[in-house]
Amino acid sequence: MLLILFHLMNGTSLLEITVVAKKLGIGNFSDVAFMKRLIKCKDWFVSISQQLLNTVVANYQKPDWLSSYTVVAADASEVVEKGSAKRTNRLHYLFDIFSMSCADFKVRDKKRGNPLLITI
Repeated sequence: MLLILFHLMNGTSLLEITVVAKKLGIGNFSDVAFMKRLIKCKDWFVSISQQLLNTVVANYQKPDWLSSYTVVAADASEVVEKGSAKRTNRLHYLFDIFSMSCADFKVRDKKRGNPLLITI
């Protein structure tokens, strides 16, 4: 978790994060192995997002006329990896504005294109 947070907050490349892990004695793994672990941490990412946002912002009251809907804000960001590989990944994020929580997210490489996110 420490490495994932460090990677996301500091914008380090996957290669740089493997060096950090080795120097801290956390592990010795490849950049590809780290990316696979990052992709697999969806449940943790959702959980920590909800916990952080619930402590910072109070829940909004949803109007009655929206009670049968999930109202989301959507973001699609490209993240270019530092280093010689310069791989581009896309983070697609849906945020439920009334529960202040992650509704869904996907991480894709540039070749796979934009995923359909409405899976609520």
